Amino acid sequence: MLDSKALTKLQSIIFIAIIVVAAVGGAAYVLRNDDNQSSETIKIGILADLDALNGHSMWQGAVLAAEQLNAKGGILGKKVEVVGEDNDGESVEDINVITTALNRLISLHNVDFIIGFAPSQVALAVQDIVANNKIIFIATTGGSDEITQRVLDDYDKCKYYFQIGWNASAMFKGMTDSFALMREQTGFNKIGYIGEDVGFVKALMEGLDYNLP
Repeated sequence: MLDSKALTKLQSIIFIAIIVVAAVGGAAYVLRNDDNQSSETIKIGILADLDALNGHSMWQGAVLAAEQLNAKGGILGKKVEVVGEDNDGESVEDINVITTALNRLISLHNVDFIIGFAPSQVALAVQDIVANNKIIFIATTGGSDEITQRVLDDYDKCKYYFQIGWNASAMFKGMTDSFALMREQTGFNKIGYIGEDVGFVKALMEGLDYNLP
């Protein structure tokens, strides 16, 4: 079992990879948008519930990753700066909360890239905002099938939105297939699940309720 320090270190490794992909993979985007980026820094925005365990760990991992990158000279000769905005995960179903936080990262903090939570309830709005502002957003959660379809249907507009998790159909198929295999191997016919009282966890449980039978 990993302790909190080990988890934070693991988070930092993940975020180093994400930040490097965002910064280096988006190098051409940066060069075409010099007005949006400082000549000395690459500013990464973190959109998460900074008071919750997952969001706080995400913030710590991003900060540690930036410190480690900067100690090695940064990325493309630029220092990495991390800025956070709290999306208040307990109220994440309120679209105004998360979109306000997102717009603050873009308009107030002038970030170059954003990494954050975009639960299904608000993912379409997030996708529209980053598309209108032409800023890369890397969602650390999966999304609805509609998110994926919009990228396929209108790539030029929606190409700024990425997600590192499965979309809903793939996620629930993978989970239900795994449970079915476990049932075959163990003979157990009943499972239980428990989670935080936040929007994306509630959506996950509702999806399991629908798909498992």
